[in-house]
Amino acid sequence: MIAPTRSAPAALGRGVSQVVANPGLLLAPLAFVGVVAAVLAAVGASAVLLAGSVLAEREVWRRGPAAIWDFFESLRAFLLASPGAVVLALSGVLVVLLFLTSVAAWVRAGVTGALAEVDACASEAAPLAAFRHPAIGRAFFGSAARLFGAFFALVNLYGIAGTVLVLFLVVPAMGVLSGALTSNTTLTILSGLALAVAVPVGIVAGAALRVLYLVAGRVLVREPVDALGAVARAVTLVRENPGRTAALYLLGAVGAMAVGIGFVVPRVVLTFVAGWSRAGLWVVMGVSGAFLFLQVVVGLAYELALTGSFVALWPSADAPESAPPEIAPA
Repeated sequence: MIAPTRSAPAALGRGVSQVVANPGLLLAPLAFVGVVAAVLAAVGASAVLLAGSVLAEREVWRRGPAAIWDFFESLRAFLLASPGAVVLALSGVLVVLLFLTSVAAWVRAGVTGALAEVDACASEAAPLAAFRHPAIGRAFFGSAARLFGAFFALVNLYGIAGTVLVLFLVVPAMGVLSGALTSNTTLTILSGLALAVAVPVGIVAGAALRVLYLVAGRVLVREPVDALGAVARAVTLVRENPGRTAALYLLGAVGAMAVGIGFVVPRVVLTFVAGWSRAGLWVVMGVSGAFLFLQVVVGLAYELALTGSFVALWPSADAPESAPPEIAPA
């Protein structure tokens, strides 16, 4: 039996209403971005300090740029002679990746579960006020605790599939580069043909992977299945409703492009105008920084709305038909 669906515009509208009516939910992805930035800053600072100390020890600054090649040769010899250091470095990378994956899964479980709860309590054509959840924090933390394990598995499956897709594009691209550097015409032509096929296939596969990820998240919060079961169920739902699913994805992509252009164009105009004044550089830096921050916030809010729209595309079986029930405050 084909699952009932809403139209793509209606689902996107409900997703936007869910976020606008519950702006506090935006704190979760903002916190995740802050955690990622802090981790990357710590790792980058450690790498810079380590490289700087090694370069200083080998007097690279005094010997000139030619000594940098000697530094990399020494580093390669050190790594080959010290497998323990390689294992330690890889273990550190693995720990960081698992930490970030865990935080991402926790946030994803919380926001998806909270959005599903909000959508289930708002009737069709409900006003914006009907989407306001009086205990959105409780809904987030409850969903995060209840669904963390399933979303952790789903996020890792998505990451593995995305890595394979990236390799599918990188390998022929590296073949083209290698062929060009070595003047190997045969390798360049074959790799170029492979890349020409891989790019459109990769674009379609990336879109399909993104849709399955969003639909599988909706399945996890609405049905008692594990991550693999959610992916299988997502494939079934998409196959039963290909038109509306594709329409919602395209609407979401167009909206994301509009959000990006809405912030990029003013920054470009500002850069052009401010370039004629002495204080132009400082004006551009300050205003561009503000625009960049706003772009991140709006982009995260739109991502939440898109997640909510895929949750709303297939109405909950216990959703109200006319008026939403009252939600008891915490």
